[in-house]
Amino acid sequence: AATALIWGWALKFHEPHREVEIIQAEFSVEGGAARTVSLPHTWTHDGLPRDGFGEYRVRFTREQVSSLHQHDPLHPEAMSVCLERVSGVRAIWLNGHLLSSTRSMPHAAGVPVMAVIDLPWSLMQPRDNELKIQVDYRSRGGLSTVHVGPTLELRHEHSVHQVLAESLPTAVNMAAAGI
Repeated sequence: AATALIWGWALKFHEPHREVEIIQAEFSVEGGAARTVSLPHTWTHDGLPRDGFGEYRVRFTREQVSSLHQHDPLHPEAMSVCLERVSGVRAIWLNGHLLSSTRSMPHAAGVPVMAVIDLPWSLMQPRDNELKIQVDYRSRGGLSTVHVGPTLELRHEHSVHQVLAESLPTAVNMAAAGI
């Protein structure tokens, strides 16, 4: 009950933020042929094994992203991509340039996590841009919708999510258990 009250409070005071939501991707699994899937995408609902290696490619235009920031050509606002559900073992590229990889991290788990990755303006093409997201799942394969927006707003959303979805339930359970 306490968790529900706090969730309600957080949603009431949560301000919407500026973002582009990407709801389609090209997807291939284990090096197979690519096909278009709707996001969020879940491997088991698609008849695929719960684990394995897959690749998603999502596209957006610089114009879509440019329209989000407070327009100051000399000081463009930092942009990021937010993945609400992506494998803990992953590698992400923007237009062929590696942005982030957790493949060599010993603590990375092949289960879904939330991630916010910075998108450098210097790597964005004038028109079309492509994010390549390679994932290695040990359980519950898939990908959420992809959100592109101002870094500060997406990082704030990530922090709120961590508190409400991870820290708060843990604290409530510990309190209920008398720990």
